[in-house]
Amino acid sequence: MSLTVGSKLINTGRFEYHLLTRKQKGNRAKKVLLVALMLTSLVDMFSMLVCFLLQTFSTTPEIYVANDVKLPEALSGGVVKEAPVLSVTKTALFLDQKEIGSMAKILKSPEPLLKGLEGFKQKWAKENPGKPYPGEINLQADKEMPSTDVAKLMGILNTQQYDVIQLAVLGAQ
Repeated sequence: MSLTVGSKLINTGRFEYHLLTRKQKGNRAKKVLLVALMLTSLVDMFSMLVCFLLQTFSTTPEIYVANDVKLPEALSGGVVKEAPVLSVTKTALFLDQKEIGSMAKILKSPEPLLKGLEGFKQKWAKENPGKPYPGEINLQADKEMPSTDVAKLMGILNTQQYDVIQLAVLGAQ
């Protein structure tokens, strides 16, 4: 087989003939329509949508843990229920992130704690008329706190109809 490339006549076999004709066809001017999609902004929008949906439809509430509280570790745990949070550190006692006094002062005179707990009960009664108060509270006690102090605090909670006390712990990892 022979093929003319430019002004030269080339004797080739079948395969070379095919390659040369293909190359000559590729040199012709072609009209090419190039379409490109900008996917970056679409991916960004879907990422934000996923983040929004994950935060909105979370099945378990997130609870703030005070910086000074080092939670004890446990092998088992349960699902956190949404309830008021009582945080006990070495230096202070916090009820929903508001300092109400030191542990020693609260154990001697629990009036500030009782006022705060009563406020939660009144708020519940306004939001849920006719329903009994569930008496749930989340207790975050520092792992270095004496267990006797934590037990006394739990006794105060029980006298105020807080019968469901959930102790916050770190799960096994």
